[in-house]
Amino acid sequence: MSKSIKELTLDLKDYREGGTVFRRQAVRGIIRHKDRYLVIHGKYGDYKFPGGGRKRGEELLDTLIREVQEETGYRVVADSVTDYILVHEKRKGDPDDLLEMDSWYYFCDVEETAGKRNLDDYEKEYDYQVAWMSLPEIIRKNETVEQYEKIPWIVRETMVMNELLKMNAIRAALLQIAPTGTLEGNMEKGLKACRQAKELGADIALFPEMWSCGYRIPEDIEELKSLAIGKNSLFLSEYKRLAKELNMAIGVTFLEAYEPRPRNTICLIDRFGNEVYTYAKVHTCDFGDECRLTSGEEFYVAELDTAKGNVKVGSMICYDREFPESARILMLKGAELLLVPNACPMEINRISQLRARAYENMLGIATVNYPGNCPDCNGHSTAFDGIAYRPQDAGSRDTLLLEADETEGIFTADFPIDEMREYRGREVHGNAYRRPEKYGLLLSEEIREPFIRRDRRRTVRVNFYEEVEDVFLKFAVIIAKTEGKYVFCKHKERDTWEVPGGHREPGEDISDTAKRELYEETGALDFDIKPICVYSVTAKDNFDGQESFGKLYYAEIRQFEQELHREIEKIVITDELPLNWTYPEIQPKLMEEAKKRGLL
Repeated sequence: MSKSIKELTLDLKDYREGGTVFRRQAVRGIIRHKDRYLVIHGKYGDYKFPGGGRKRGEELLDTLIREVQEETGYRVVADSVTDYILVHEKRKGDPDDLLEMDSWYYFCDVEETAGKRNLDDYEKEYDYQVAWMSLPEIIRKNETVEQYEKIPWIVRETMVMNELLKMNAIRAALLQIAPTGTLEGNMEKGLKACRQAKELGADIALFPEMWSCGYRIPEDIEELKSLAIGKNSLFLSEYKRLAKELNMAIGVTFLEAYEPRPRNTICLIDRFGNEVYTYAKVHTCDFGDECRLTSGEEFYVAELDTAKGNVKVGSMICYDREFPESARILMLKGAELLLVPNACPMEINRISQLRARAYENMLGIATVNYPGNCPDCNGHSTAFDGIAYRPQDAGSRDTLLLEADETEGIFTADFPIDEMREYRGREVHGNAYRRPEKYGLLLSEEIREPFIRRDRRRTVRVNFYEEVEDVFLKFAVIIAKTEGKYVFCKHKERDTWEVPGGHREPGEDISDTAKRELYEETGALDFDIKPICVYSVTAKDNFDGQESFGKLYYAEIRQFEQELHREIEKIVITDELPLNWTYPEIQPKLMEEAKKRGLL
């Protein structure tokens, strides 16, 4: 038999000191299946764990097996018996002046099928019945028994059940720590922080946003890519190794190497060192530096095995928080707890967003931010349990479990998962009364005034790269000059001007595309041509809004054919750039990039 993990004392102080003393020992079974516990209830509406008194000469294990079988019909699996809670009880005896009783509450499993019960006369009189119930429900029923505080066995059982609620709570450690400036430094500091989190009893350790590089997003694409790491990197493998060593889940964040551009990512690792999910931020901040990142495609929910039991977990990352749909889709996928890495100032309105997401979806949210000594961050990591109402309390309650200050440190929050689940089954928020047939407009991509922004995702965005995989290159564009002057084309059906270029044909080398398009659109016969760089375009009406890639070239033309071909009406040779571009959000940026590189 294992050792006690908790010792409790119940002293009702209703006895006479110095009188007769009766000492008794009892054994009871804490038997759980998922979020339900095996209990006995009688005609007075009280609920207790199955068990009873130890007979003279009887081993504790034998008492447990016998009492559970007699009262419930279930047989205890002997090798499943683990740690216990020991309750020391002092109260008025009958007829003695003092009853001193030690009760061992053993954690154990039972066989799947129940047999015949064997109740004694007392148990029959009280009409003992068997039930599987959640702890919050049991506690609530016990507390509604008239004058329950004066009935010692109800007080004792309820005390143990409340202790179990605390023990079953999943502890999240919010690692509000500052980056070191290097990947290696962040890895070592993060590993140390995880060890400290384990010492604090954490079941999950969570990092702030993009921990691998300290939320650094250089403007230069090649520099950005140099900071990105893969899922098979030493950085990730070290956290997987440590998660297994500590028997603790870790939500580690990183700038993920990805094509065509890196992603802002969290990898949730379970206590066995296995990847549970890898989520990339869906709502990247495209109005800022994150325009240089690839956004994620989907929200994920997975079942996380913790030492306290399984919990369904999903993630949002920072700006995802500002869209109610993020938490809502995670709730609809079954999430009970959201892990939210963050890297921005957490002021009252952003914190209120998280409070609202937890309230309206009836789930827990753990958010971790960088401390106040990091640029643009201010700590204030938070945790919300989503429980707005408790039957025993009048009115509503604040769902806040924790709000950290601005200092660097590790902050823990306990999520009462059993109570959170019971709350979901009782209250009316979440999924119960939705009307999805009325929400059709939510699927529309139309953007109306005043919410149109020049720099938002759905407008045209141009990025430049040194190279991408050849398979991504869909077109070639050529900035051309002759005798020091620009060469521009005019399409027969347009009144605008453009640089020559066009789409790559199947099986065609991209350099051959550039040469062919230059000839077809300008009539160039004799020329020198060289690549400048790769560029990309992201626009709503281009490739379904996905980033598309082309190669930018520079050409010096020495001789033209007399007659133009295909759809081009005419060319112009000029010192000036056109005012009426065919693609005004793209072509001027190509010209600017060529100038930066010293070609114009």
